[in-house]
Amino acid sequence: MPKDPWFKFFPTEWMADAKLRSCKLSTRGFLLELMCLMHQSPKPGYLLIGQNVPSLYTISVVISTPIPTVKRHVKSLLENGVIIEDDGVLVCPRMVRDYALRETRREVGRKGGNPVLVKQDVNPRSKKLETRVKKEITTTEEKNMFSLPDWMPKTTWDLFLDHRKKVKAPVSEKAYPSFIEKFGKLKEAGWSPARVVDIMTEKGWRWFKGEWVKDEAQYLPPPPDTTGEERRALEKARKENPDDWVGPEEMAEITKKFGMDFGKGRKSA
Repeated sequence: MPKDPWFKFFPTEWMADAKLRSCKLSTRGFLLELMCLMHQSPKPGYLLIGQNVPSLYTISVVISTPIPTVKRHVKSLLENGVIIEDDGVLVCPRMVRDYALRETRREVGRKGGNPVLVKQDVNPRSKKLETRVKKEITTTEEKNMFSLPDWMPKTTWDLFLDHRKKVKAPVSEKAYPSFIEKFGKLKEAGWSPARVVDIMTEKGWRWFKGEWVKDEAQYLPPPPDTTGEERRALEKARKENPDDWVGPEEMAEITKKFGMDFGKGRKSA
């Protein structure tokens, strides 16, 4: 537990943080609760209770919030890069940096407060911790740079990633673009991402190929409905060539298909 019963809070920076402002008001309030717990942690800035990583259930009990709500807030904070995850532990980079800086300044104070010492590595442990956090933040920001195409719903993508973890084949961040490309090819073949993920989940497959379900009619993509386009084309042809349009047999077929009479066709010779 830190020596100080308080931790620094900068209202101006809090209000100006674009990542934080991307989260809902309720999520920002939830973050304050987490920060209070992180301040009491043996490693300030890390969400530890005692020496243990708290489960979602423990967090929900400690801050009196339902588990689904806790899960939703944590997911939002991670996705927006407000907090990061280190070996399963939730970390607030800002708190870790502030703690490292505070420790460095304490060391300087112990040596008489000489300004020259500020430039020296007076606390190797704090410096190492700060470097590590910066590296983790960079990694998190690189992850957030990946954006999904408009045709791939984020909920479907998240379900796909979760399913791959369950079948012990997690997708690395480097492999994201290649899988999006694969989904795109399936989409061109008539398989929507949502349908592909549904089938993978039901079958327990690591991936999907159309030929694997070719004998299962319920999974085949429905044929496109071109009735409207054909009808408009016939109307156009009838108006442009009223005297030389279709014969009696063609007219009968058209009437049967569309359920209405498009008018008289041309007379047979």
